[in-house]
Amino acid sequence: ADVPIANAGPDQTVTATSTSGASVQLAGAVSGSTNSPFTFSWAGPFGTATGQSPTVTLPVGTHTITLTVADAAFGTDTDTV
Repeated sequence: ADVPIANAGPDQTVTATSTSGASVQLAGAVSGSTNSPFTFSWAGPFGTATGQSPTVTLPVGTHTITLTVADAAFGTDTDTV
């Protein structure tokens, strides 16, 4: 089947430089599908973000962020980082 396979990238450790948290650049990728265009939707403590490599601000702590990739044929897949 020609379905997307989401890859949210490797786990990251980022140092917060202030009490407001840390700026983190996410890096998503997709494989397994030729049904472009693809949409990248991220969800975490920052709310939601879109795009393949958005920059978000995370509060101090450990967080799981979920990437959902969708292709033009409505196939979807998720991955976490």
